[in-house]
Amino acid sequence: PRPPPTGEAAGDAGAVASLLAGLRSAPPAIKTVPCSFLYDGPGSRLYDAITDLAAYYPYRAEADLLAAHGGAIGAALPADAVLVELGCGSATKTGALVAAAAAAGLGGAAATAYVGIDCSADFLANARANVAAAVPGLPAGNVETVCALYLDGARAVRGMHPTSTLAFLWLGSSIGNLAPDAAAAFVTELFAIGGGPGRCCLLLCTDLWKEAGRLRAAYDDDEGVTAAFIRNGLSHALACLPGGLEAAAAAGARPDAWQYEVLINEGATQVEMRLACPAPAGIAAGAIAPGVGFAPGEQVLMEVSRKFTPAAVDALAAAAGVGVVARWASEDYGIQLLA
Repeated sequence: PRPPPTGEAAGDAGAVASLLAGLRSAPPAIKTVPCSFLYDGPGSRLYDAITDLAAYYPYRAEADLLAAHGGAIGAALPADAVLVELGCGSATKTGALVAAAAAAGLGGAAATAYVGIDCSADFLANARANVAAAVPGLPAGNVETVCALYLDGARAVRGMHPTSTLAFLWLGSSIGNLAPDAAAAFVTELFAIGGGPGRCCLLLCTDLWKEAGRLRAAYDDDEGVTAAFIRNGLSHALACLPGGLEAAAAAGARPDAWQYEVLINEGATQVEMRLACPAPAGIAAGAIAPGVGFAPGEQVLMEVSRKFTPAAVDALAAAAGVGVVARWASEDYGIQLLA
């Protein structure tokens, strides 16, 4: 699972404030829930189940691309860089990449350093074990972890390794959760934290825009796992509001009754995952939280997964003041080195 790239961890006062602001939006604006609320314990387990679904191609497409080009990718990274993974999760796909970088680098595994950043301490423990197991000869002290959101974690790593080159690894196409301007701002800030081109680089993974039917099958699976994942995110969000789940249920807003809908937004080249209010009379403002109400059938935008073209990645890099210096791609997926 990938934690939110920016903002507060779900449950923090700042995240609840963002949640309330998103749910107080009035038409024509759509109500929103920060995607951080999707990744509580049950949500993370549901996401793991999603990656095993036959229709969910992104996880396998990325793993296949890393397997096919891991050696070339490892050789393209700076030989002396500390490898810093944003939102590492359990690092199940990362070990082979770290091994490839070690094989291509100066001094082999003994001179290789890896830092995983994630907001889950449990995942960080798994990541440490998985990376160590995948890279024979990697000293235990060369595998570090930071429990934080992306940019806060990057700042911490720069403090831990003040003179080192940093190679940021951003797997999972999590940049697709950000709008274009926010994505460019994020990459700009990440490079500023790293010290700019020459002192850092970014290996960026992006899902590619494709036929609408394939996208819909991936995000609206017949098994209903993704729908359960999104509804769980709403349940987590409502539990964090002043009235809690009890007030939501009393108002006719039980999360398991909300209608899951997937919109393939071709104009924005993104998949939008939404839930529609089930209460026939709607939910009166204030029933769940001050200023929060829903019209009958009103939708809440729970998550966005933006898809990319090579030109879109080039535009993102240019907007962030960096360039694409190498790329590897399949029909479904792209990996780019920005520096």
